[in-house]
Amino acid sequence: MKTIAEPPRRSVTPAGMERSAAARPNGNHAAADDGPELALLYDAELRAELAAYREEKGLTLADLGRELGYQDATQVSKFLGGKPEGNIPKFQEAARALLLKHRRAAEVEREVFLTNVVKSIGQSLNGLREEGHIGLITGPAGCGKTQALHYYARGREDTIHLVTASIRNRTPGGLEALVMEQLPGGAGRKVALANRWSFLVSHFRRSNHLLIVDNAQRLARTGLYWLFDLHDQAGIPIALVGNPGILGKIAPDDQNASRAQFYQEIALKNCAAAAHQLLTQLCPDLMSDELVKLATQVGENEGHLRSLRYQIGWTQRLLKTPEFAGIGPVEAFRAAHEMLVRNYHLIAQD
Repeated sequence: MKTIAEPPRRSVTPAGMERSAAARPNGNHAAADDGPELALLYDAELRAELAAYREEKGLTLADLGRELGYQDATQVSKFLGGKPEGNIPKFQEAARALLLKHRRAAEVEREVFLTNVVKSIGQSLNGLREEGHIGLITGPAGCGKTQALHYYARGREDTIHLVTASIRNRTPGGLEALVMEQLPGGAGRKVALANRWSFLVSHFRRSNHLLIVDNAQRLARTGLYWLFDLHDQAGIPIALVGNPGILGKIAPDDQNASRAQFYQEIALKNCAAAAHQLLTQLCPDLMSDELVKLATQVGENEGHLRSLRYQIGWTQRLLKTPEFAGIGPVEAFRAAHEMLVRNYHLIAQD
C-alpha cells in the first residue's frame, strides 16, 4: 500500500498568521525571504525609532543589545538592518518598552521646573559630595524629591549614581546588584558575585562620585548597614532621600546616627507659583484663574505636585471623553478630583 506523506504541520503565530513547522523548527524564526509574512511581523517604524534612539544616545550595537536584554549585538544588528531573526515579537516588545521608558524620562525632563525643592536638594547634594559625608534628605510624598534628583543627575551619570530602593532590593544583596547595574558602560556586568563588594570599594575609592538612594525609607536595616559600610571603606558620599520614615530606622542605632553627618527636611513653598507653572507646562490651553486656584489647593494637600499631575492628566482625559462633552476645564478638573482618592473637597466655586 502506498504511503501518503503528510503535509507540513502549521501553527499560528502570535500575530494570528499560519507558519510552517517544517520551515520554523523552533516556531520563532523568520528569514529575510519570508516575504509578506515577515512584512507583517516586522515593524519598520519601530526600527526607525530604535535607530534614532541609538544615534541620540551614541550607543554601540552591543550597548543597545544589553539595554534590550541581549548578550550580544547580533539581534540588534539584524533588526536594524531590516533582516530580523529569532523571536521577532519578543524583540519588538523589548524595543517598545525601552522606547516608552525613554519617552517617559523625556516627559519628566520637560515637567521639571525650579521649585525650592529642586534648588534646595541640588545645593545639599553638592555639599555632601564636597564633604564626603552621608546625608539624609526627607520630605513629604509628592513634593518633588524624585524629580529634583533626576534633574540633578541628568548628564552626570558617569559620577552621579541614582538608585531607587524597593521591596525587591532593600537588603544588602539586592542593593549590591542595583548599584552594580548603575555603573556606566556596563563596568560591573562581568564581575563575579563573590567579587562584587571588593570591586565596588575599589571603583568608588577616591572617585569623587556620589551615590543617591531614592525612597530610602524602604530600605531594610541590613541594607542601611551595607551602605554605611560602603561609605566607610570606599569613602563615597551617600545621600539617603525619602519620606521621614527613614529617620526611625537610623535614630535607634547610635553608631549609624553618628555617621549620618547631615540632615535636611524640605517642604514645597509657594505652591501657587508651582501650580501655575505646572499647568502652563502641561495644559496651557486650559489655563484660567479659577483653575490655578483649584490646582493650588491640590498642590497644598497630600501628594502635592504628584497628585496635581495625576489630576491634570485625568482632567485632560475627561475633556476628550464623549460623555463629558461640553463641560469646561474647571468642571473637568472638579470631576477628576471626585474620581481620585482624596480626603478633602475642592473649594466651592465663586
